[in-house]
Amino acid sequence: MKLFSFTEKFLPYCLPALLIFSRSLADIVVISVVILFLAKCFIEKDFSWLHDSWIKAFIVFLAFLVFINSPLSLNPLDSIFYSIAWVRWPLFAIALSCWIFIKDDSFNKLFFAIIITFIFFISDLLYQFFINETGIFGLSTPIHSNRLTVPFSNNVIPGRFLYIFTFIFLSIYFFRQFKFQKKINYLFCFSILTFGFLFIFITGERMSFLIYSSSVLILILGLMFLDNKNIIKTSIFILFCLSLVLLGYFYESDIYHRTIISSYEKIIYLFDSDYWQVFTISFEKFKNNIFIGSGLHQFKMAEPNNISIMHAHNLPLNLMVETGLIGLLLFYNTIFYIFKDITNKLQKENHFLLLLVVVLLYICFFPLHTNFSLSHNWINANVWFVVGMILALANLIKNRS
Repeated sequence: MKLFSFTEKFLPYCLPALLIFSRSLADIVVISVVILFLAKCFIEKDFSWLHDSWIKAFIVFLAFLVFINSPLSLNPLDSIFYSIAWVRWPLFAIALSCWIFIKDDSFNKLFFAIIITFIFFISDLLYQFFINETGIFGLSTPIHSNRLTVPFSNNVIPGRFLYIFTFIFLSIYFFRQFKFQKKINYLFCFSILTFGFLFIFITGERMSFLIYSSSVLILILGLMFLDNKNIIKTSIFILFCLSLVLLGYFYESDIYHRTIISSYEKIIYLFDSDYWQVFTISFEKFKNNIFIGSGLHQFKMAEPNNISIMHAHNLPLNLMVETGLIGLLLFYNTIFYIFKDITNKLQKENHFLLLLVVVLLYICFFPLHTNFSLSHNWINANVWFVVGMILALANLIKNRS
Protein backbone atom coordinates (compact mmCIF):
# COMPACT_ATOMS: atom_id res chain seq x y z
CA MET A 1 0.00 0.00 0.00
CA LYS A 2 1.11 3.54 -0.79
CA LEU A 3 0.40 4.64 2.79
CA PHE A 4 2.98 2.20 4.15
CA SER A 5 5.68 3.26 1.69
CA PHE A 6 4.84 6.94 2.23
CA THR A 7 5.18 6.55 6.02
CA GLU A 8 8.42 4.61 5.71
CA LYS A 9 9.84 7.23 3.34
CA PHE A 10 8.96 10.44 5.18
CA LEU A 11 8.51 9.61 8.88
CA PRO A 12 12.28 9.63 9.69
CA TYR A 13 12.37 13.30 8.64
CA CYS A 14 9.57 14.18 11.07
CA LEU A 15 10.18 11.97 14.12
CA PRO A 16 12.52 14.25 16.14
CA ALA A 17 10.14 17.23 15.92
CA LEU A 18 7.03 15.12 16.55
CA LEU A 19 8.53 13.47 19.62
CA ILE A 20 10.09 16.59 21.13
CA PHE A 21 7.80 19.57 20.66
CA SER A 22 4.44 18.21 21.82
CA ARG A 23 3.27 15.53 24.23
CA SER A 24 0.05 15.10 22.24
CA LEU A 25 1.85 14.82 18.91
CA ALA A 26 4.25 12.28 20.40
CA ASP A 27 1.38 10.07 21.54
CA ILE A 28 -0.47 10.47 18.23
CA VAL A 29 2.57 9.45 16.18
CA VAL A 30 3.16 6.41 18.42
CA ILE A 31 -0.44 5.19 18.10
CA SER A 32 -0.51 5.87 14.34
CA VAL A 33 2.75 4.03 13.69
CA VAL A 34 1.63 1.05 15.79
CA ILE A 35 -1.74 0.78 14.01
CA LEU A 36 -0.11 1.02 10.57
CA PHE A 37 2.55 -1.51 11.54
CA LEU A 38 0.02 -4.05 12.80
CA ALA A 39 -2.11 -3.53 9.69
CA LYS A 40 0.97 -4.12 7.55
CA CYS A 41 1.77 -7.30 9.48
CA PHE A 42 -1.76 -8.64 8.99
CA ILE A 43 -1.81 -7.81 5.29
CA GLU A 44 1.60 -9.38 4.69
CA LYS A 45 1.01 -12.15 7.26
CA ASP A 46 4.41 -11.50 8.77
CA PHE A 47 4.75 -11.71 12.56
CA SER A 48 8.29 -13.06 12.61
CA TRP A 49 9.24 -10.38 15.15
CA LEU A 50 7.27 -12.31 17.79
CA HIS A 51 10.15 -14.78 17.96
CA ASP A 52 12.58 -12.24 19.44
CA SER A 53 13.51 -13.13 23.01
CA TRP A 54 12.85 -9.66 24.44
CA ILE A 55 9.35 -9.62 22.95
CA LYS A 56 8.59 -12.98 24.55
CA ALA A 57 9.82 -11.54 27.85
CA PHE A 58 7.56 -8.52 27.37
CA ILE A 59 4.56 -10.77 26.61
CA VAL A 60 5.11 -12.48 29.97
CA PHE A 61 5.15 -9.05 31.67
CA LEU A 62 1.97 -8.05 29.83
CA ALA A 63 0.24 -11.31 30.75
CA PHE A 64 1.07 -10.62 34.40
CA LEU A 65 -0.45 -7.13 34.14
CA VAL A 66 -3.65 -8.28 32.42
CA PHE A 67 -4.39 -11.58 34.19
CA ILE A 68 -2.95 -11.08 37.68
CA ASN A 69 -2.17 -7.44 38.46
CA SER A 70 -5.35 -5.91 37.00
CA PRO A 71 -7.93 -8.29 38.55
CA LEU A 72 -6.37 -7.67 41.99
CA SER A 73 -6.01 -3.92 41.43
CA LEU A 74 -7.60 -1.21 43.57
CA ASN A 75 -9.40 -0.26 40.35
CA PRO A 76 -9.42 -3.32 38.04
CA LEU A 77 -11.09 -1.61 35.09
CA ASP A 78 -8.66 1.32 35.11
CA SER A 79 -5.64 -0.96 35.48
CA ILE A 80 -6.59 -3.30 32.66
CA PHE A 81 -7.20 -0.29 30.39
CA TYR A 82 -3.71 1.08 31.13
CA SER A 83 -2.19 -2.38 30.85
CA ILE A 84 -3.57 -2.86 27.35
CA ALA A 85 -2.75 0.73 26.35
CA TRP A 86 0.83 0.30 27.59
CA VAL A 87 1.41 -2.25 24.79
CA ARG A 88 1.83 0.64 22.35
CA TRP A 89 5.28 1.52 23.66
CA PRO A 90 7.10 -1.77 22.91
CA LEU A 91 5.08 -2.10 19.70
CA PHE A 92 6.34 1.35 18.69
CA ALA A 93 9.94 0.16 19.21
CA ILE A 94 9.21 -3.00 17.19
CA ALA A 95 7.64 -0.97 14.37
CA LEU A 96 10.68 1.30 14.17
CA SER A 97 13.20 -1.56 14.21
CA CYS A 98 11.29 -3.94 11.89
CA TRP A 99 9.74 -1.47 9.47
CA ILE A 100 10.64 2.25 9.49
CA PHE A 101 14.39 1.86 10.02
CA ILE A 102 15.26 -1.29 8.11
CA LYS A 103 17.37 0.65 5.57
CA ASP A 104 20.53 2.71 5.93
CA ASP A 105 18.86 5.58 4.13
CA SER A 106 16.29 5.94 6.92
CA PHE A 107 19.07 6.66 9.40
CA ASN A 108 20.59 9.20 7.02
CA LYS A 109 17.25 11.01 7.02
CA LEU A 110 17.02 10.85 10.81
CA PHE A 111 20.62 12.05 11.20
CA PHE A 112 19.92 15.27 9.29
CA ALA A 113 16.44 15.63 10.83
CA ILE A 114 18.01 15.70 14.29
CA ILE A 115 20.44 18.41 13.16
CA ILE A 116 17.66 20.62 11.74
CA THR A 117 15.34 20.05 14.72
CA PHE A 118 18.04 20.85 17.24
CA ILE A 119 19.15 24.02 15.44
CA PHE A 120 15.70 25.38 16.23
CA PHE A 121 15.47 23.69 19.65
CA ILE A 122 18.79 25.13 20.83
CA SER A 123 18.10 28.54 19.25
CA ASP A 124 14.90 28.76 21.28
CA LEU A 125 16.72 27.75 24.48
CA LEU A 126 19.33 30.46 23.87
CA TYR A 127 16.56 32.98 23.19
CA GLN A 128 14.87 32.01 26.48
CA PHE A 129 18.16 32.22 28.35
CA PHE A 130 19.51 35.51 27.01
CA ILE A 131 16.55 37.50 25.65
CA ASN A 132 13.06 36.48 26.73
CA GLU A 133 11.91 33.50 28.77
CA THR A 134 8.81 33.08 26.59
CA GLY A 135 10.92 31.90 23.65
CA ILE A 136 11.19 32.92 20.01
CA PHE A 137 7.43 32.80 19.33
CA GLY A 138 6.38 33.79 22.84
CA LEU A 139 4.75 30.40 23.45
CA SER A 140 6.99 29.12 26.26
CA THR A 141 5.63 29.76 29.73
CA PRO A 142 8.13 28.78 32.45
CA ILE A 143 6.59 28.10 35.86
CA HIS A 144 9.88 27.84 37.81
CA SER A 145 12.68 30.36 38.11
CA ASN A 146 16.06 29.53 36.55
CA ARG A 147 14.48 26.84 34.37
CA LEU A 148 14.13 26.69 30.61
CA THR A 149 11.20 25.00 28.91
CA VAL A 150 10.60 22.86 25.86
CA PRO A 151 9.71 25.28 23.01
CA PHE A 152 5.96 25.99 22.68
CA SER A 153 5.19 24.70 26.20
CA ASN A 154 5.59 25.18 29.95
CA ASN A 155 7.30 21.79 30.39
CA VAL A 156 10.64 22.28 32.14
CA ILE A 157 12.21 19.11 30.70
CA PRO A 158 14.26 20.21 27.64
CA GLY A 159 17.36 18.56 29.14
CA ARG A 160 15.71 15.15 28.85
CA PHE A 161 15.42 15.51 25.09
CA LEU A 162 18.90 16.98 24.82
CA TYR A 163 20.63 13.97 26.36
CA ILE A 164 18.43 11.40 24.59
CA PHE A 165 19.01 12.84 21.12
CA THR A 166 22.67 13.70 21.74
CA PHE A 167 23.47 10.03 22.28
CA ILE A 168 21.12 8.87 19.50
CA PHE A 169 22.90 11.30 17.16
CA LEU A 170 26.31 9.91 18.17
CA SER A 171 25.05 6.34 17.72
CA ILE A 172 23.98 7.09 14.16
CA TYR A 173 27.32 8.82 13.53
CA PHE A 174 29.21 5.74 14.79
CA PHE A 175 27.05 3.53 12.56
CA ARG A 176 27.72 5.74 9.52
CA GLN A 177 31.48 5.57 10.16
CA PHE A 178 31.24 1.78 10.51
CA LYS A 179 29.19 1.55 7.33
CA PHE A 180 31.75 3.47 5.25
CA GLN A 181 34.69 1.96 7.15
CA LYS A 182 35.93 5.36 8.26
CA LYS A 183 37.76 6.26 11.45
CA ILE A 184 35.90 7.82 14.36
CA ASN A 185 36.53 11.57 14.58
CA TYR A 186 36.88 11.99 18.33
CA LEU A 187 37.13 15.76 18.07
CA PHE A 188 33.67 15.77 16.48
CA CYS A 189 32.31 13.43 19.19
CA PHE A 190 33.75 15.48 22.04
CA SER A 191 32.41 18.66 20.43
CA ILE A 192 28.89 17.19 20.36
CA LEU A 193 29.25 16.07 24.00
CA THR A 194 30.49 19.54 24.98
CA PHE A 195 27.51 21.25 23.35
CA GLY A 196 25.20 18.82 25.14
CA PHE A 197 26.92 19.56 28.46
CA LEU A 198 26.63 23.32 27.97
CA PHE A 199 22.96 23.39 27.01
CA ILE A 200 21.86 20.92 29.68
CA PHE A 201 23.75 23.04 32.20
CA ILE A 202 21.77 26.19 31.31
CA THR A 203 18.40 24.38 31.42
CA GLY A 204 18.66 24.23 35.22
CA GLU A 205 17.55 20.57 35.31
CA ARG A 206 19.40 18.86 38.14
CA MET A 207 18.60 15.27 37.25
CA SER A 208 19.19 15.76 33.54
CA PHE A 209 22.59 17.28 34.33
CA LEU A 210 23.48 14.37 36.63
CA ILE A 211 22.28 11.74 34.15
CA TYR A 212 24.12 13.40 31.27
CA SER A 213 27.35 13.88 33.24
CA SER A 214 27.36 10.28 34.47
CA SER A 215 26.53 9.03 30.95
CA VAL A 216 29.45 10.98 29.49
CA LEU A 217 31.68 9.58 32.23
CA ILE A 218 30.66 6.01 31.29
CA LEU A 219 31.32 6.77 27.63
CA ILE A 220 34.74 8.38 28.02
CA LEU A 221 35.95 5.76 30.51
CA GLY A 222 34.90 3.11 28.02
CA LEU A 223 36.68 4.92 25.18
CA MET A 224 39.87 5.18 27.23
CA PHE A 225 39.66 1.49 28.09
CA LEU A 226 39.26 0.60 24.42
CA ASP A 227 42.05 2.90 23.27
CA ASN A 228 44.45 4.60 25.70
CA LYS A 229 45.31 7.13 22.96
CA ASN A 230 42.06 8.85 23.92
CA ILE A 231 43.36 9.84 27.38
CA ILE A 232 44.77 13.22 26.27
CA LYS A 233 41.66 14.11 24.26
CA THR A 234 39.45 13.05 27.14
CA SER A 235 41.44 15.11 29.63
CA ILE A 236 41.10 18.20 27.43
CA PHE A 237 37.35 17.56 27.12
CA ILE A 238 36.94 17.28 30.90
CA LEU A 239 38.97 20.44 31.52
CA PHE A 240 36.89 22.31 28.96
CA CYS A 241 33.62 21.23 30.62
CA LEU A 242 34.99 22.30 34.02
CA SER A 243 35.89 25.66 32.49
CA LEU A 244 32.30 26.07 31.32
CA VAL A 245 31.11 25.38 34.87
CA LEU A 246 33.53 28.00 36.23
CA LEU A 247 32.26 30.53 33.69
CA GLY A 248 28.78 29.76 34.96
CA TYR A 249 29.95 30.45 38.52
CA PHE A 250 31.27 33.91 37.60
CA TYR A 251 28.69 35.03 35.05
CA GLU A 252 25.48 33.05 35.76
CA SER A 253 25.52 32.43 39.49
CA ASP A 254 21.79 31.60 39.69
CA ILE A 255 22.09 28.85 37.08
CA TYR A 256 25.34 27.63 38.66
CA HIS A 257 23.63 27.38 42.06
CA ARG A 258 20.57 25.66 40.60
CA THR A 259 22.47 23.10 38.50
CA ILE A 260 25.66 22.47 40.49
CA ILE A 261 25.23 23.50 44.12
CA SER A 262 21.61 22.41 44.36
CA SER A 263 22.45 19.03 42.76
CA TYR A 264 25.31 18.54 45.23
CA GLU A 265 23.08 19.43 48.17
CA LYS A 266 20.33 17.05 47.01
CA ILE A 267 22.85 14.20 46.95
CA ILE A 268 24.63 15.03 50.22
CA TYR A 269 21.42 15.75 52.11
CA LEU A 270 19.27 13.18 50.34
CA PHE A 271 17.71 11.88 53.56
CA ASP A 272 16.44 15.39 54.36
CA SER A 273 15.25 16.19 50.85
CA ASP A 274 11.80 16.24 49.29
CA TYR A 275 12.91 13.33 47.09
CA TRP A 276 13.50 11.15 50.13
CA GLN A 277 10.06 12.07 51.45
CA VAL A 278 8.52 10.91 48.17
CA PHE A 279 10.60 7.70 48.21
CA THR A 280 9.55 6.98 51.81
CA ILE A 281 5.87 7.45 51.04
CA SER A 282 6.27 5.28 47.93
CA PHE A 283 7.81 2.51 50.00
CA GLU A 284 4.88 2.69 52.42
CA LYS A 285 2.52 2.32 49.48
CA PHE A 286 4.58 -0.64 48.22
CA LYS A 287 4.05 -2.48 51.53
CA ASN A 288 0.32 -2.71 50.82
CA ASN A 289 0.90 -5.50 48.32
CA ILE A 290 4.56 -6.50 48.09
CA PHE A 291 4.32 -9.17 45.40
CA ILE A 292 1.44 -8.13 43.10
CA GLY A 293 1.21 -4.39 43.66
CA SER A 294 -1.81 -2.10 43.97
CA GLY A 295 -2.53 -2.13 40.23
CA LEU A 296 -1.13 -0.31 37.22
CA HIS A 297 -1.88 3.44 37.34
CA GLN A 298 -3.03 3.18 40.98
CA PHE A 299 -0.09 4.88 42.69
CA LYS A 300 -2.18 7.78 43.98
CA MET A 301 -4.95 5.46 45.22
CA ALA A 302 -2.64 3.23 47.27
CA GLU A 303 -2.45 3.93 51.00
CA PRO A 304 -1.41 6.40 52.28
CA ASN A 305 -3.51 8.27 49.72
CA ASN A 306 -4.04 11.55 51.57
CA ILE A 307 -0.86 13.06 50.06
CA SER A 308 -0.85 14.74 46.66
CA ILE A 309 1.98 12.72 45.10
CA MET A 310 1.13 11.44 41.64
CA HIS A 311 4.05 8.99 41.21
CA ALA A 312 7.25 7.82 42.88
CA HIS A 313 9.66 9.89 40.73
CA ASN A 314 11.64 6.67 40.34
CA LEU A 315 10.84 3.89 37.87
CA PRO A 316 11.60 0.85 40.10
CA LEU A 317 9.71 2.35 43.04
CA ASN A 318 6.75 3.12 40.79
CA LEU A 319 6.80 -0.45 39.50
CA MET A 320 7.00 -1.82 43.04
CA VAL A 321 3.97 0.16 44.17
CA GLU A 322 1.83 -0.59 41.12
CA THR A 323 3.05 -4.05 40.04
CA GLY A 324 4.91 -5.41 43.09
CA LEU A 325 8.18 -7.31 43.10
CA ILE A 326 6.91 -9.70 40.43
CA GLY A 327 6.16 -6.85 38.01
CA LEU A 328 9.49 -5.18 38.79
CA LEU A 329 11.44 -8.35 38.00
CA LEU A 330 9.44 -9.08 34.84
CA PHE A 331 9.90 -5.54 33.54
CA TYR A 332 13.67 -5.50 34.05
CA ASN A 333 13.84 -9.01 32.64
CA THR A 334 12.49 -7.47 29.42
CA ILE A 335 15.18 -4.76 29.51
CA PHE A 336 17.84 -7.44 30.08
CA TYR A 337 16.69 -9.34 27.00
CA ILE A 338 16.67 -6.14 24.93
CA PHE A 339 20.34 -5.67 25.86
CA LYS A 340 21.11 -9.33 25.24
CA ASP A 341 19.40 -9.26 21.85
CA ILE A 342 21.41 -6.22 20.78
CA THR A 343 24.76 -7.55 22.01
CA ASN A 344 24.16 -10.81 20.13
CA LYS A 345 23.61 -8.89 16.90
CA LEU A 346 26.47 -6.40 17.15
CA GLN A 347 29.80 -7.53 15.83
CA LYS A 348 32.42 -8.08 18.50
CA GLU A 349 34.73 -5.44 17.04
CA ASN A 350 31.98 -2.80 17.13
CA HIS A 351 32.82 -1.76 20.69
CA PHE A 352 31.98 1.91 20.22
CA LEU A 353 28.36 1.35 19.27
CA LEU A 354 27.93 -1.24 22.03
CA LEU A 355 29.22 1.34 24.50
CA LEU A 356 26.61 3.83 23.28
CA VAL A 357 23.90 1.16 23.60
CA VAL A 358 24.91 0.72 27.25
CA VAL A 359 24.70 4.49 27.76
CA LEU A 360 21.28 4.77 26.08
CA LEU A 361 19.78 1.93 28.13
CA TYR A 362 21.36 3.49 31.22
CA ILE A 363 19.70 6.87 30.67
CA CYS A 364 16.33 5.22 29.97
CA PHE A 365 16.08 2.54 32.65
CA PHE A 366 18.81 2.85 35.30
CA PRO A 367 17.15 2.19 38.68
CA LEU A 368 18.75 5.04 40.66
CA HIS A 369 17.49 7.88 38.46
CA THR A 370 14.60 10.02 39.55
CA ASN A 371 12.16 9.80 36.70
CA PHE A 372 8.60 10.00 35.50
CA SER A 373 5.88 7.44 36.02
CA LEU A 374 5.52 4.24 34.03
CA SER A 375 2.51 5.75 32.25
CA HIS A 376 4.01 9.13 31.25
CA ASN A 377 3.18 9.44 27.54
CA TRP A 378 5.81 11.96 26.47
CA ILE A 379 8.78 10.32 28.14
CA ASN A 380 7.66 6.80 27.16
CA ALA A 381 7.42 7.84 23.51
CA ASN A 382 11.04 8.99 23.57
CA VAL A 383 12.34 6.11 25.70
CA TRP A 384 10.88 3.46 23.40
CA PHE A 385 12.04 5.47 20.40
CA VAL A 386 15.54 4.93 21.82
CA VAL A 387 14.88 1.19 22.14
CA GLY A 388 13.62 1.03 18.56
CA MET A 389 16.68 2.92 17.26
CA ILE A 390 19.30 0.74 18.93
CA LEU A 391 17.45 -2.43 17.91
CA ALA A 392 17.29 -1.18 14.31
CA LEU A 393 21.01 -0.32 14.29
CA ALA A 394 21.82 -3.77 15.67
CA ASN A 395 19.68 -5.40 12.95
CA LEU A 396 21.44 -3.48 10.19
CA ILE A 397 24.89 -4.37 11.50
CA LYS A 398 23.93 -8.02 11.84
CA ASN A 399 22.67 -8.07 8.25
CA ARG A 400 26.00 -6.68 7.07
CA SER A 401 28.04 -9.46 8.70
